[in-house]
Amino acid sequence: PGSLPTSPTPKPAPFGRARRGYRKLTKPHKKRKSKAIDMQALIVRAVLLTHRERQKHEGLTPQTPDIDFNDVPVRQLRQHLRGMIVTAGFDFSEELDSLIESILHEEQKDRTTVNALELKTIQGLPKIALWRGDITTLKIGAIVNAANNQMLGCFQPSHICIDNIIHSKAGPRLRKECRALMDGKELPTGEARITKAYLLPADHVVHTVGPVFQGKLELDLLAKCYTNSLDACVSQGVRSIAFCCISTGLFRYPKKEACITAVKTIVAWLTRNPDKVDWHARFLYFFVLFLCPTTRTNSEA
Repeated sequence: PGSLPTSPTPKPAPFGRARRGYRKLTKPHKKRKSKAIDMQALIVRAVLLTHRERQKHEGLTPQTPDIDFNDVPVRQLRQHLRGMIVTAGFDFSEELDSLIESILHEEQKDRTTVNALELKTIQGLPKIALWRGDITTLKIGAIVNAANNQMLGCFQPSHICIDNIIHSKAGPRLRKECRALMDGKELPTGEARITKAYLLPADHVVHTVGPVFQGKLELDLLAKCYTNSLDACVSQGVRSIAFCCISTGLFRYPKKEACITAVKTIVAWLTRNPDKVDWHARFLYFFVLFLCPTTRTNSEA
């Protein structure tokens, strides 16, 4: 009697799952919006808009698909969207182009780029370096794409050829420029065309069609791929270029012979065009060759 009331001894918080539940009950906290949810919303919007534009292009009345894309995993949504983009034979609207580019920006913002001017050159060939890696990560004047004759990118959504990878990472505007440039024509074997690179760290993409190996070495045609690519760069004032090993994938050209032809052709081109190269600036004209166009496969066309 007469003593002050004492507060009850607090119970210790439980451990493990019970502790986490205890924290939620005693200290509610605001749930943060995850990046995956944001990406899902962007991709769902792009999928629905692509469906609508494809239906309009085919002369159909635009209808919303029955499936609820919000319940589809992000990875499957990406594959579905990529498939619709790759197989579409028309140009998308500016709205859809911008939306797809927003998705690509989000996916690629943390990707590491490689500065080509920091690569070591080959001893005795101060203008040439040999490098193996992902061509779409190179910061350089131009990268070379081993294209098909239509020059519209690969039409197989899941194909890991260099043509598909470059177009997928550059965004839909690259395919749009290629379609306008070709205007229904085909690019002859050995010829080259240059375009912008859009979302790639490179400034330009040079598209060339290599020869298909059918038991006979087409050395002249393969050499033309390299000389015409170099000439295309000069025409646009591009001072650096990265070559993939052209025709050595699906086109089955022997790698050793292809590499020898590439180096000999480039060295000969430099010798014939001394006025187009400042020999006193080591990296002013910088050529990169690599045996593997991406880190995922060792043999692409």
